[in-house]
Amino acid sequence: MIFIHARVSASSKSSNSIGEGLTSREISVRLNLGPSTVDSYRARIKQKLALKNAAELYQRAALWVAAREA
Repeated sequence: MIFIHARVSASSKSSNSIGEGLTSREISVRLNLGPSTVDSYRARIKQKLALKNAAELYQRAALWVAAREA
């Protein structure tokens, strides 16, 4: 269970970081993950939300971050 929680937590933190406008490299340093892991998270999020490109991903993530802070 701890492993699953850690993966969900990292994915959630990645989403937050994407919404903050960070690059995959910056996110990987912040979360102590490999850049390819962050790229995988980005790809999975885009697929799950049926987003076409990185701009749509950033826009959706920024809205998510703003809603969480409100």
